[in-house]
This record gives sequence, structure tokens and C-alpha cells, in this order.
Amino acid sequence: MDKVEQNIGLRIKKTAFLPFSLLYGLGVGVRNMLFDLGILKQQRFDVPVISVGNITAGGTGKTPMVILLAEYFQAQGKKVAVLSRGYGRKSKGFFWVDLNMRWELFGDEPCLMQWKLQGKCMVAVDEKRVRGIETILKQNPEIDLIVLDDAFQHRYVKPKINILLCNYNRPFFKDFLIPSGLLREWSRGAKRADAVVVTKCPEVFSLKEKEEFKQALKKYISNKTPIYFSSIGYGNLLPLFEGIEMHSKPGLAMVVTGIANPKPLYGYLQKKGWDLQALAYPDHYHFEERHIHRIVQEWQKMERKADIITTEKDGVRLREFHMLKNIRVFTLPIEIIIEDWQGFEQFLNKQLSNS
Repeated sequence: MDKVEQNIGLRIKKTAFLPFSLLYGLGVGVRNMLFDLGILKQQRFDVPVISVGNITAGGTGKTPMVILLAEYFQAQGKKVAVLSRGYGRKSKGFFWVDLNMRWELFGDEPCLMQWKLQGKCMVAVDEKRVRGIETILKQNPEIDLIVLDDAFQHRYVKPKINILLCNYNRPFFKDFLIPSGLLREWSRGAKRADAVVVTKCPEVFSLKEKEEFKQALKKYISNKTPIYFSSIGYGNLLPLFEGIEMHSKPGLAMVVTGIANPKPLYGYLQKKGWDLQALAYPDHYHFEERHIHRIVQEWQKMERKADIITTEKDGVRLREFHMLKNIRVFTLPIEIIIEDWQGFEQFLNKQLSNS
């Protein structure tokens, strides 16, 4: 199927799902109106709460942003906790994330946060954010600040700072409501944001392109809302299991992913000189033994000469399969790099200092 046929197919799909999107949008719109009118109540807390979220479902870089904020405030001497709903977990209620237990109890992203923040911040999960915050503060009254993961639509909590992420490659103002598109709510909901961080920007990004993007974005937010541009930075490959050493230079690799959009990862590795074979699964994919058998079989077809490279988030789910321990499997760390970091830092500190 060529690109033209794919585009036609997408347009037909969007048209077919349009009635369902409008019905969904009606429900979301009524819910937001009830919050705006104060009929549905929002709860404030004595400690600052910073919410990180998006309007477009998936793929905006929430996890690295949450980690960045938690590390930043921890470095300022604050005692920080992170609270996530734990998307896709096989449990209900409040839990502290424990890396000695199976990741399914907490979700892959909270486990990744706990692994990256271990020794610095605590990470908890609860599908009810108000209850989760209350439990955190009851059990740890010394906590100075809480970072909420994926909570832009969870309006029962009134955050001190509401940060909205917008994927440069799929901005919410060019998308449509679920299921025709990926919007969780109408684009006008962006007005609730205290700041917008545009994520996954290209390496070459002219001032003219930035200004055009800003002008398009400003139609949906307050004129006073600051906009920051950011990109993804990659670290050095790390072994998934102990005892594995890296090659001295890039070579043949199988890239195994279960994320929303692996194309930037492919592009980075190819630019570094890796010869890639891709094995892509849907976002948050729940790997089972049969999938690992397939991965091993595909690796064997490459005459066992290839490394396997995956993301840190996928590494959380793949680490439990002992079948991979005899294969050279590596994870590629990522971080979010904010272009105007000084301005963003000043924004955070100013917002927190406002009573």
C-alpha cells in the first residue's frame, strides 16, 4: 500500500468515527464545564503540586519531563514524591513502587521513574489522584512537593503548576478527538496550562519555524502563557543485564520497541552508524514468552552477530525474561532538553513563590 492509499484509508477511518468523536467530545465538554462552574470540586493541597500532562494521547514525553522536574527540585533540597495512575497496571488503589516486585503491579512508566529516581524521590501509583496525594502526605508528612504524571485531564486536583506538553510532530491543534484522532479533549482545554513545553523538536529548527508554531499555538492558550521548546537527548547505551560489555563501535543491531513512535530512535541510531533491523510492537506492549521466542529467533537469523537495542521503558518489561540474559541487550537512556532552561527554571521558581 503506497502513501496515497494510506492517506485515503486514514481519511475514511476518520470520517467513519466522526460521530463517536463528537459524542465523546460532548461528554468531555460537559465534564470540563462542570469543573469550570465549580459544580465539580477541585481540591488544593498545602504542598505544591505540579501536574505534567497532554491533550494528545501518548507520545509527548511525559515520563522524561516528570523525571527532569523531580530531579531538579530534589537538587534544590526539596523532598519530592511522584504520583502516577500507573497506566496498564494489574492492580487497583495506592501502592509505593517497589522494583523488587513485578512491574505489572505498578505499570512500566512508574517503574522506570522509580529506577531512574532511586535514592532521590519516592514514586507511587493511584488511579485516584486526590486519594494518592492524601496517602503520600499522611505516610510522609515531610514531603515538600509532588509531581503528578499524566494529570492534565484529572481535574479533581488543583495543581500549583499545570504543565502541558505538545508534540511538535503531532500538535494537538492539528488533531481531532478520539477515536477519529488522538485528542483526549477539545483543543481549547489548553487554556488551563500555566506553561506549554513543545517536545521532540527537530535538531534544525529555524526562528521562523518557531515563531509560526508559537502563533498557531497561541490561538488556544492565554497570551501570558509561556512556551518552551525542547528536544530529546540520548545517553550512552547501557546493558540490560549485568556482565555485558559494549562493542567499541556501532554495528548490526535489532531494535525492539513497544512505544508510540520509534522512528526518532531509529533515526538517531542510524545517524550513529548502526545497521538496523526493527521489531516494533504497540505502545506499552505486554511482552509474553512467545514474543521473546520470536525476538530470539529473529536474532538467530542475524547469525547471532547483532546486539539488541531497546528503550528504557521497554527494558522494564523485558528484564524479567531470563531467555535474553545470554544475548547482548542494551537500553538507550533518554532525557528531555529544554532550550531556554534558564527561563523555564525562573518560571518554575516564580510560580512556586506565588502564594
